[in-house]
Amino acid sequence: MPHDAPPPASRPRLARTAISVSVVAGAILAIGLASPPSRADRPAPPKCAAGYHVEEGSGRCVDKDGCPPGQTWSRPRQECTCPPTRPVQNGDQCETCKAPRVWDARDEDCVCPPARPVDNGEQCETCKAPRVWSAAFRECVCPPWAPLEDGDRCKACPAGLTWDTQRGDCVCPPHRPVQSDDKCQPCPAGRVWRSDRLECGCPKDRPVDNDGRCEACKAGMTWSDDEEDCVCPPTRPVRNGAKCETCPNGTTWNGNAGRCMCPLTRPGLMNGVCVPCPAGWNTPQARCECPAETPVWNGTACVPRMPPPRR
Repeated sequence: MPHDAPPPASRPRLARTAISVSVVAGAILAIGLASPPSRADRPAPPKCAAGYHVEEGSGRCVDKDGCPPGQTWSRPRQECTCPPTRPVQNGDQCETCKAPRVWDARDEDCVCPPARPVDNGEQCETCKAPRVWSAAFRECVCPPWAPLEDGDRCKACPAGLTWDTQRGDCVCPPHRPVQSDDKCQPCPAGRVWRSDRLECGCPKDRPVDNDGRCEACKAGMTWSDDEEDCVCPPTRPVRNGAKCETCPNGTTWNGNAGRCMCPLTRPGLMNGVCVPCPAGWNTPQARCECPAETPVWNGTACVPRMPPPRR
């Protein structure tokens, strides 16, 4: 007699059980792969030298200012900087310039040396003759004995002229300073060369130009280059025509205002005497003025301003 077949529902139940076991095993394996390494597998923190500690997050050794070994904190620049002996900063490392370049503190960069100052990419070269290197302009320029640029050539100044570095031009010598058609001539009789004005002018002992004649200042006066005029001395600062006088009693000379003024405590001037301002008056620029509500002085008192007449 044949055996009875197993119930149809028994086989799917076994399949579900096998699938569940596989899922659980896979989850356990995934958890094992994702778990952090043990303490024994973690890299040991660096051992910092004395005065340094491990920076949290980066794991670098830094000092109290946050600078790595070999660098120091610059307060003006507010950053870590390398020493002059190894000035090139390459991350945490300090390096020297690659030969033949040298460090330029002004530009804070590696530059070609003075002996071969022209930077031609990877090489440092000398200036092409007859040009010489100018540290001020940072380029090859014509030499002083042939200062004029003429394309690729350098030319000397015309005969009788010399090179003036400050003006950047060929100029006449001091004893013949006037240039006219490439010729140098002396100043007219009685006049001297004024290098500040680049022209012939009166000498200091006769500084006043009076219709082409050079004259001295009046007695008691001195010449002022700033005002280009004869001025009175500080002891007698008031100029009255050709005379110098002192300030009235109680007043002092104010150079900014260009006049004699009373002191702030007695700013009013009445009959040549400094007096205090009446109560309620204003004192702008050390002068007495009527108050705002009665701004008009009628000769004896401050009165209100009269309205304009009606039309």
